[in-house]
Parts: sequence; structure tokens; C-alpha cells
Amino acid sequence: MGTIVTIVTGSNKQDWIDFELPSDIPVAQVTLMLVEAVRNEAPDMAKGKYILEVKTQTGDWKKLDETRSLDHCSVMDGAYLRIQKKPEEDPHAAIADQLERMSSGKEKSKELLEAWRTDHLTNKGVKYQ
Repeated sequence: MGTIVTIVTGSNKQDWIDFELPSDIPVAQVTLMLVEAVRNEAPDMAKGKYILEVKTQTGDWKKLDETRSLDHCSVMDGAYLRIQKKPEEDPHAAIADQLERMSSGKEKSKELLEAWRTDHLTNKGVKYQ
């Protein structure tokens, strides 16, 4: 089944494109199809990764979950979709996030090990160093 949407490609409504999109495949695949279709109309569209956003009832733009279908994202006929260049991740921020998770995981592991030692070894009269 398909969903008929308008792809917003700029501020000029004459440039907007209506598409009937498959509503039962992941948004990531729909995005790739749209990027290729729009790139044919606008060859100056930069290479790179893109995301798909839907205009909400409040007028805000909301990023669609790339793993879900348009149906699961409740995108209906007549919706406005926008293709946006995916923000590049700062490699330093990604590494910092990973280190933070590893650090907190390490502390949690130490706490669990200490609790186990206290509960199992000390209560049985076993001494450890």
C-alpha cells in the first residue's frame, strides 16, 4: 500500500514534489529512494547521508525512525516530508560517550564484585586481600 505525501525541497512551493511512497518498508529505504529521485531533479544536492522528517500538526519537524515504516510512524496521505542532510557525528563526542559508558560500567562492575565478595566470602569466614 502507498502513502501520498509532499516532499518539501525548499521555500518555493512550486519546487515541492508529490510522491506515492511505499508505506510498509523501513523509512531508511524510503529515504534512499527519495534522495535518488530528488537528486535527479536537483543535481546540486550534496552527497552524503540524509534523514526524513515529517511536519507535525504543531508545525514542527520530527525525525522519522529509520527502522520503522511510514505506517508505523503514522504518516498519512497528505503529509509533508522533508529530506535533511544527516548531521555528521563529531568523532570526539562519540568516543567521549563510549569512554563515559565504559567508565560507569567499570565502576558498577567493581561495586557488584565488592558486594559479592562481602556477601559470599566474608559471611563464610573466607578472608581475601
